[in-house]
Amino acid sequence: MLTPQDESLLHQAALPFSQTTTTDHRFYDRVFFAVFDPAGAASVMMGMGLYKNMNVIDAFSCVVRNGKQYNIRASRPLRPDLSTSVGPIRFEVLEAYKSLRFSVAPGDYDVALDLTWSSDIMPFLEERWEGNFKVVNGRVATDTQRFDGIGRWNGWIQVGRERLEVKDWCGGRDHSWGTRGGVGGFEPVNGESHAPKEGWFLGYFVYGDGKDMAGYTLWTEDGQRNFRSFEGTLRWREALGKPDLRLVSVDREIVFPPDRRQFKSAHLTLRGADGSTWKLDCDTPIPGTILKGYGGHGEGFKDKKGFGVYRGNLVEHDVYDLSSPDMVGLPVEQPLIIKLNGKPGYYGWGTILAIGELKQYGLRQQTQEELHRYSIAVDNLKREE
Repeated sequence: MLTPQDESLLHQAALPFSQTTTTDHRFYDRVFFAVFDPAGAASVMMGMGLYKNMNVIDAFSCVVRNGKQYNIRASRPLRPDLSTSVGPIRFEVLEAYKSLRFSVAPGDYDVALDLTWSSDIMPFLEERWEGNFKVVNGRVATDTQRFDGIGRWNGWIQVGRERLEVKDWCGGRDHSWGTRGGVGGFEPVNGESHAPKEGWFLGYFVYGDGKDMAGYTLWTEDGQRNFRSFEGTLRWREALGKPDLRLVSVDREIVFPPDRRQFKSAHLTLRGADGSTWKLDCDTPIPGTILKGYGGHGEGFKDKKGFGVYRGNLVEHDVYDLSSPDMVGLPVEQPLIIKLNGKPGYYGWGTILAIGELKQYGLRQQTQEELHRYSIAVDNLKREE
């Protein structure tokens, strides 16, 4: 099947762009967006994924407002319509890396929106850290690439009958593709599980002022605070003429409420390759978005089969009470208000995944039930079997 991309001179295999070189059912191509009001009125997480080998495209939007999370998820067969729209949800690239639009048309559900993201700072192409490439018992279980960006959002959001105007709200985006677990409804079994049995921690922060400066920091560590991986970069808009600064280390203090794995604040001291120090004090002005509400993270769709599963044409929606006991222990994407070296005016979002006993953060060992519920809420922490 030919698409407009096939008129380019950018082919990498003897295939049209509508097909991929791998037959792995878990191949995906997905965008994700974070939006929030710096005053704390509301936040939105939304995204869309395309799965060529499953013949599926799906999408979601989750709005957090007044202690509740309003979710909508949609899925349809990919072919013959390769457009980036699924039911009422639509994604558009207005200008590559600079201007994007995401919308949910009104319907018989609680959420509608029309939002445009803009940025003058090029996104970051992440390094190939441990989470991007993984071999399990001789099989390539994960092989992905991702880039991240920060910017501003404008437009409107409607929750029920309430309409919120969005003017220069904070947020950003990422885009990842490749093969990974949690896609297509099942994971091949080729031996014993290689899922972490000891404490395991991931910190992922994207931040900036949306005008002149952006940065990202990503690391993993074990239950004894030893780093397993670290990467990060600071970047300034091209017109300022400043080179990127590679980050080489982080000292960190992450504050969790008692018996919660949704962090309250984060204090990072980053060191650049030039010897400079950058201190980020990150506060959480609004409850984070529960990953469970997404289009397939663990229990996202109601069939609990995850991203990229063939469901025909489907639109579903639900509402979570974020104070309920079955929500407070689950992982979140967290909006952040940030001071950089003591200076306000910065923002971003952070993802923290904390599994098992992590004494450095005051987190006890989880029970088997807690560990199971937490793990299935995050697709890349599911059992790699």
